Amino acid sequence: MITRNALISILILMAGLITGYFASRSTDGFPIISFHERELSELPGTASALDTASYGFYGSSVELSHIYYDSKSNFREVVDGGIRAVKEASLQRDLLLHSRDTATTNLEEYDRLISSLEYRIELLRLLDYYTNYFMHYYRWIDTGDMQSSTSYKLAMGQFRATVVYHQEKYQAYPNPPGMDLEELLTGTRVAGQTDRAVRWARVVTVILLFILIMGIPRFIRDRGYRKFAGSLYFDALFRPHKVSDMNAWHSIPRLAMALLILFLFGGVIISSFTSWLVPVVLGSLGLLPVVFLTMVMGNRRKSAEIVVSLMAPKVLIMIVVMGVVAVRGPMFFWYHFWVSSLFRALFLSVFVMLIFHKFHVNMVLAHKWSHRNRKGAAAMVWMALSIQLLVTGILLQWFGLEESLIALNNDLLLLPGRGHDNTGITTWLGVTPELPGRIILFAGIVLGIFLLVFIFNRKRFIHSATLRKA
Repeated sequence: MITRNALISILILMAGLITGYFASRSTDGFPIISFHERELSELPGTASALDTASYGFYGSSVELSHIYYDSKSNFREVVDGGIRAVKEASLQRDLLLHSRDTATTNLEEYDRLISSLEYRIELLRLLDYYTNYFMHYYRWIDTGDMQSSTSYKLAMGQFRATVVYHQEKYQAYPNPPGMDLEELLTGTRVAGQTDRAVRWARVVTVILLFILIMGIPRFIRDRGYRKFAGSLYFDALFRPHKVSDMNAWHSIPRLAMALLILFLFGGVIISSFTSWLVPVVLGSLGLLPVVFLTMVMGNRRKSAEIVVSLMAPKVLIMIVVMGVVAVRGPMFFWYHFWVSSLFRALFLSVFVMLIFHKFHVNMVLAHKWSHRNRKGAAAMVWMALSIQLLVTGILLQWFGLEESLIALNNDLLLLPGRGHDNTGITTWLGVTPELPGRIILFAGIVLGIFLLVFIFNRKRFIHSATLRKA
């Protein structure tokens, strides 16, 4: 006979597999991952030297990932195309200068054409440095080639210096038509923090795995009747039914504080140390259910234990993400997520399984810590989820969906900053503007239903004789 825990494990596994299946199949028409229609004529370095509108200054991770992926078989052609375009424009300028020296009329027209060509040469030189930077950067991300690692840092420095010179020279018009140099500089700042993000991701991953290993039962000797705090961390992940309100652990407050700090710091690492808004907003929303459940369980004596046990599933998800980031930075994760259907399917399968596992663990722990029956425990978890969604919907409604997405995207540039064809991120993603209102409505209904379930489920009474036996 299949037990309840075995049935839940099967359902979690099926949810992950179904998610992975659809993630690997349903990519047609989705703008983020169906990005392969770009032709070679639109790639950087292959534009006409006389057409500034065709210069390919793309800044977002999704665009650059697909540009590199589609053109890596012509890597040398794309990289060398920029300098060839600069030489072509320089030759045309030299011919005009020579013609002007021999001309007797229309000198003003010659001067205008020469100034126009010099401006184009500067843009082509910018494009050449930028193309060398991101092509070598994504080649290093893709293959780990150390020569590309050196080349992208050199080209990135040249690009930054040239942008500063261009903006000082053309202060009245610091950005060329149709381009946003500040957006491109933001992308270089993200890339410039890659080594730092890799180092700290490895440190955080090792610390979290070390605490988890130390929590294996009997790995560390108990201190009298108190168990090591890491054992609660381990049990909450893999044996939540073994967690008991009657047990005692030492060093629990320090472990609770460490897990909270590492969770928030993980968000800083994923944002490549370039954004404070993303880790603060997403980290606060992620911790909101933990704070709510800790308060509503009404077990102040075990508050630190509750925090550790509720943080354990979140930290496991963080370990999985940090493990990928620790290879070659956050863009290593995003590059493979955008271009590899296999990686996307595997990651989403594991991610969905961990999310369902987290809900299951939270329900078991709510049942243990709050001394309520299973309906009451499930109601608390669903209330926490609905409050999290409700706050998210209210924030999106208050600040505006498009404005919120732009603010979160500006520091990381995962999506095109101006959206596809300047229509906005929501249009590019195919997201309806009514989404915040729908989230608020759905979350409000769920919250109201489970609030009623919670109110009419009383706590279980624990006899004093049972306490004495424990």
